[in-house]
Amino acid sequence: MTTDSVHAAYQHQPGINPREEEILTESTRAFAKFGFRSTDVQVIADLLGIGKGTIYRAFPSKQALFLACAERAMTRLRDSIQRASVDISDPVERLKAAIRAYFEFFDENPELVELIIQERSEFKDRAKMTYFEHRDRSVQPWNELFATLASQGKVRSVEPEKITDFISQQLYGKLFTHYFTGQKGALAEDADEVIDFLFHGFMLEPDEN
Repeated sequence: MTTDSVHAAYQHQPGINPREEEILTESTRAFAKFGFRSTDVQVIADLLGIGKGTIYRAFPSKQALFLACAERAMTRLRDSIQRASVDISDPVERLKAAIRAYFEFFDENPELVELIIQERSEFKDRAKMTYFEHRDRSVQPWNELFATLASQGKVRSVEPEKITDFISQQLYGKLFTHYFTGQKGALAEDADEVIDFLFHGFMLEPDEN
């Protein structure tokens, strides 16, 4: 079975029961701390006080368990962004809230950056990583938002997909630059600066020189 077919089995799973939630929470910590290859499922079972068979009945392999952890992480990211922005009527303020929520989520869950890194490293046969699968499934409302702003003359008349791709790349790059360089402080502390550059650039208009 390929990595993608293993992942597909857990990609759209129904509501996770409390036991599975406990397993995924503890497994996420273990994978982030020790890495996929060095994580022993028996150790996870011992930490939870359950038999290893209980884990394998829910997730039939360590690979399936890891990918379920990644899927849960990105679902939580999506839900966090939605909660922060869904009730904001002004489209510009909604986008700002979504960007801040993205940074705040990883400030609160830095271990999930490790899952993104490890998935790319350990499962190179995957056509698309979980992070980008979720990004592609969640982007349409933002494309529609930029189409609306363009029709109102508030953003340049370019393909909305190009705008969402650009913003997505900038946030992803900021996340990993912050993580790999060990920058002090929270990601969210830079949110307003990131928003300012994304929205206004850094060049002065000719009449401002």
